[in-house]
Amino acid sequence: MSQPQIREIQRWKKPAEGVLKVNCDGAHKPEEKREGWGFVIRDEEGDVIKACWGRIGRSFDALQAEAIACWHGVRMAMELGIGNIELETDSLLLKQALSTNDYNRSPVRGIIIEIKNMIRYEFLSVHVTHQKRECNVVAHALAKLGCECDSGTNISVDSIPDCIMNLVAGDSATRSG
Repeated sequence: MSQPQIREIQRWKKPAEGVLKVNCDGAHKPEEKREGWGFVIRDEEGDVIKACWGRIGRSFDALQAEAIACWHGVRMAMELGIGNIELETDSLLLKQALSTNDYNRSPVRGIIIEIKNMIRYEFLSVHVTHQKRECNVVAHALAKLGCECDSGTNISVDSIPDCIMNLVAGDSATRSG
């Protein structure tokens, strides 16, 4: 009889010293015709610098919602004057789109090009990573909040809403790099 495999749960990890981490996520609920985006920027201690979420007026698929979330996160990091970022997503398709030229004929081509241009010209360094959803729970919860907003609404705060604070606290318990 074989032993059951124990799967180690992955958790959010803090960025390196001098780097801010941007976690972004999109939420796509086609049955409700609601799409949202969310991102959180945290420092090397795991403290929240900025959290934002909003509802997408119209999205065609999950990749587009993910790309919109990423665009907002990268744009905010740029506006805050952050030089070094780690951009983390739970969308492998988005990571691939940002790392290759395979999406030049995709409907998300325009927004991917905008993100790539911001990454290329506005930062000293950017490291794009893909992690599982369990490493991106705060951004995912913010994107779900975005789905509940009025269409076209964007909300930006310097801290996390109370309803999501427990998720940040859960990350804090395991935030060592």
